[in-house]
Amino acid sequence: MKEAIVVLGMHRSGTSSVAGAIAKLGAVVPQTLMPDHPDNPKGYWESGPLVDLSDRILASGGSSWSDWRAFNPDWSQSPEGLALTKKLAPAIRAEFNGAPQIVIKDPRMCRIFPIWQAGLKGAGYQARVLTPLRSPNEVAASLHHRDGFTLAHGMMIWLRNVLDAERASRELPRAFVLWRDVLSDWRTHLLAALADVGATPPRRSDLADAEIDAFLDAGLRRQTHDALVGAPDWVEKSWTALLRLRSSPGEPDALADLDEVREELDAATAIFGPVLVGLERDAGGFLAARRELDVLGPDHVRLGHELIGMTANRNDHAGLAHTRLEALNNAEAQLIHAQAELDKLAVARLALDERLTQTLNELVGMTANRDDHARLAAARHVALETLALQSNDLSERLARSEAVRDRLEVVIVARDAASAEALSASEAQLGRLTQALEGMTANRDEHQKIASERQILIDQVKHEAMRLAAQADEQQAAESRKIASLEATLREESDQRQTLADALDQAVVREAHLLEQAAEASRLLSEKEAIIAIALQERQAIEGERKALSQDLNALRQRQMERPVRSSLDLIGDAWTRRAKAS
Repeated sequence: MKEAIVVLGMHRSGTSSVAGAIAKLGAVVPQTLMPDHPDNPKGYWESGPLVDLSDRILASGGSSWSDWRAFNPDWSQSPEGLALTKKLAPAIRAEFNGAPQIVIKDPRMCRIFPIWQAGLKGAGYQARVLTPLRSPNEVAASLHHRDGFTLAHGMMIWLRNVLDAERASRELPRAFVLWRDVLSDWRTHLLAALADVGATPPRRSDLADAEIDAFLDAGLRRQTHDALVGAPDWVEKSWTALLRLRSSPGEPDALADLDEVREELDAATAIFGPVLVGLERDAGGFLAARRELDVLGPDHVRLGHELIGMTANRNDHAGLAHTRLEALNNAEAQLIHAQAELDKLAVARLALDERLTQTLNELVGMTANRDDHARLAAARHVALETLALQSNDLSERLARSEAVRDRLEVVIVARDAASAEALSASEAQLGRLTQALEGMTANRDEHQKIASERQILIDQVKHEAMRLAAQADEQQAAESRKIASLEATLREESDQRQTLADALDQAVVREAHLLEQAAEASRLLSEKEAIIAIALQERQAIEGERKALSQDLNALRQRQMERPVRSSLDLIGDAWTRRAKAS
């Protein structure tokens, strides 16, 4: 038959560490492992579907993992019990896929292991039980840290789980091992426990040993309270017996001590369990309220940070919009300045056009009077100086005007060199000047086009700036709405937190009131028992007095019956005496 290494131990007792180490030695783990959690950073090594079945079994039996009462012994015979029991073997087969050696772990099984043992047997597995042990003080402290339970409640949960697990595994191959021993020297203690239950690890190797060395971390044992400080007698007696079972899992004296504690616990549960239900319910509400407050606390802080961040973003967007607006104003000023420069250039072009027209007219006149070469030369010289001055004045503002100046200088130099050809040179100069005039006209049209394009660019920049400003306003409005929504959420959560705090205060007051009522009820019960004892004593005394009075009454009645007889005789004697005297 296939074998199942069952890590059967109480919550917070190192069951995850032991199950993980066994898995690294080659035992097959469930296919659907529960995810890691800060409480178990190296994994639970539990099957999600099997844990869900355990919770459903406990819930259908009116219990839970944190209950310290015995589980309903008749549950398996109920319709719900029969239906859930039938699901165990298929769930085990689905999770382990028929592997020959598996490791299964769920602390909830401690209280319902006979049910799970039947499921394992139905799936074809022989259970071999390994129980990690941890000081009940450490377990209670860990439960207090994780779940908020009182130390007394945590010890009662520990007591119920270890007692039920130990009793249910007596007929199976089993071993008990201290969790702290596994953390300090797993090669000695864990391997010996596996050998005691008859399980042979298939993956024992240097590689597996290195993996387990890295996996087992003594820092996982965050609660260290080996000494049983303030532990009840039941807890101390059970812990001592469990420690003796490490060397001998069937030691009769240890088993007898555990049976005695179990019987006393069950008897006490039958008396006090119903009375404590209300208090536990109120305490559960108190813990739930505190957990909800703990959950809301980080959200409240996170929302506050988001609000601060969004406020900063809003200020950043406002600053960005202001910067963009300043840049737009600067660009607009630069464009206005450029437009003024273009206007100045246009005026200069007009003056140049007028002078060129005058020069052309003079050239035309000089062409008509070919013989007046001296006047033509002087006119050419004056035109050359004028054009040179205008070209120097416009060289920095209009690059294309330099080409015109160069062509005019070439024309003038050519005419000075070839005075004989004055007419042809004048005609050539006229053509060149005409061409230059056309070029300048084209340049003027181009500048006008550039000015028009710049105006279009200005309009586009203005439109983009207006669009960005509107978008910034819209984003600012949306962020304002979101901030308002977050503020409303914060106020609502603050109100909820205050409501929970009020409920918590009411629960504390109610708990104190219930404790006072319980104390008063206990005092009244003690007084009642004392009164009943006194009444019984008085009743016995009255009964004795009644018997004595009855005897006295009977004696009195007897005397009363005798008294009338003696009186009649006396009367008769007196009568005879009186007659004798009369005679």
